[in-house]
Amino acid sequence: VINECLLQSYKGQLRFFPNWPKHRSASFKTLRAVGAFLVSAEIASGEVKWIEVTAEAGGPLRIINPWSGPVRVLRQSGVATMRGSLLALETTPGERIEFRKR
Repeated sequence: VINECLLQSYKGQLRFFPNWPKHRSASFKTLRAVGAFLVSAEIASGEVKWIEVTAEAGGPLRIINPWSGPVRVLRQSGVATMRGSLLALETTPGERIEFRKR
């Protein structure tokens, strides 16, 4: 039950801290998500601070954007900015991707 409060990964989309009290800080490391992803994240002061995803098998990654503005995406191939309520990208096996509020 606690894992579901921290991370939900059904319907092919990752949702971060969907049922967690926003006033309480929390973090988790390497929770397994649908799609063969290992996911880590932190929330403090009511805001998601960072997200890290490791794609074990590669393939599509879809994240419900926990921030209202642009997102900085750090990958092995470089740094990019993404926008929108759904952050969608293709991953490669073993790839590690970090997301932060821009």
